[in-house]
Formats: sequence, structure tokens, C-alpha cells
Amino acid sequence: MFKISEAANLAIHAMAVLANQPEDAYLPATAITEKLHCSPSHLAKVLNGLADRGLVESSRGAKGGYRLPGTHRTISALDVLEAVDGEVPVEGCLLGQPICHQHACAFQDLFVDLREQFVRRLKEVRLVDFPIKP
Repeated sequence: MFKISEAANLAIHAMAVLANQPEDAYLPATAITEKLHCSPSHLAKVLNGLADRGLVESSRGAKGGYRLPGTHRTISALDVLEAVDGEVPVEGCLLGQPICHQHACAFQDLFVDLREQFVRRLKEVRLVDFPIKP
């Protein structure tokens, strides 16, 4: 129904880790990899994509790494999801087999309601709201 890609999942969690760091501190990708138990190459690809979109800042060197921009307190899970996966689908099939005519599905109203709740909740959750383990 609503699919969150592995890349978007990783992006949201990586940015939540960064949101729980001191604002001026850069966190090395290796530290994020260790915390999330993920592939370093996949994380690097995701973080570079986020940097290209201005959602994270990167710095090279011994004290380099990644951090969130100064506006990080306003970044929502929806912002990250849509940056990686695109807009949440407006239409879909709750049963996973779209064989009905568009707009004629018995569950269309339910899909619309669920999508609205899903989007609203993702918009409400800020990266700083994630309870990241120390």
C-alpha cells in the first residue's frame, strides 16, 4: 500500500541520528553506520543524495562528516521520505492487485483516508522527535 524504500528508511534514521547531535558537530559516516548497523556504501549513497538536496551538510577531513542544516528542527519524516522516494501515492490498491477501474474500487475512500493519516503523521514527526539510543 504505502511503501517506504530501504533508502528512505535509511535516510530518515540517519537524519534522526544527526538531529540528536550537537548542532555544530559533524558526525562521521562510520559512526552513523555503526549506530544503524547498515552498509557503509549504501549509507554513503543515501547521505550524498541528501546532501545534493540540501537536507544534510557534509565536510571532508579529520573532523568532517555530516550534520543537519540550521533548520533541522523543522525537518519532518515526510520531508525526508519525499526527498528520497517522491510524493506518497495519491491512489493505490489496499489489496495489492489493482484490477478495478480507477476511482471505482470499493476501498478507494479507505485508501484516501489512510493516505491522509499517513501523510499527516509523517509531517508531524520531526527528526528531533526520534528517541535515538545513546
